[in-house]
Amino acid sequence: RPGTMYAMMEDGKTTLIDAWKDRKNGKSEATYLHPSMEEILSPTLGIIIYQEQIMALFQKCCGFSGERADRIRELIGKKKSDEIDAILPEIRDILLIREWTHSQIESFISFLKAAAKYSFNLSHSCAYAYTGYVCQYLKTHYPMEWWTSVLQNSNLKDIKENARFCKDLVICPDINRSDLEFYIISESNEKIVYPLGMVKGVKNAGTEIVRNKPFTSLGDFYSRINKTV
Repeated sequence: RPGTMYAMMEDGKTTLIDAWKDRKNGKSEATYLHPSMEEILSPTLGIIIYQEQIMALFQKCCGFSGERADRIRELIGKKKSDEIDAILPEIRDILLIREWTHSQIESFISFLKAAAKYSFNLSHSCAYAYTGYVCQYLKTHYPMEWWTSVLQNSNLKDIKENARFCKDLVICPDINRSDLEFYIISESNEKIVYPLGMVKGVKNAGTEIVRNKPFTSLGDFYSRINKTV
């Protein structure tokens, strides 16, 4: 996530996201800012990613109680930078007593500040990742159904934004083919039919039109539609 992605490693030159990519791809080994952090950060290759990890680090590295560590996690989750800044002197003093180097301490503080800008808890991250994976799978393997669902659950502004991606898949509104919702029609190839209900000024009359279709001519349409709708 953005908050932890752009914090710097101890060398002051490498961002966390670059370090993680290199470690994930086997280009470099996982390293740890301090030995006490390895147990907590080994699942993420030495990179602080989740709020739960920050909470655990405060307990193990600073000796904070679970309650206080959770309070700091809450401050980070709510991005309360001023309140986080207020506890940094105490953290520095504790880590100095525990024989951390100044470089290690400042890197730890850098990680903390980055996380305060934007970090997720583990369950939130997993939910986003799973949802993203499923959506990408559906979009790739069932594009017509995907776009039908997306369009049906979009407002007009979103439909305009998505038009550049799926305009070739959509048939313009048609009184004989359109329904009240988007749906897929098979002709020479599959297309998504734009609904009458999404046409400005037609929404209330859409039900009447759909109920009476098909129409054989403009005269037939005019004679069978309730003009007071």
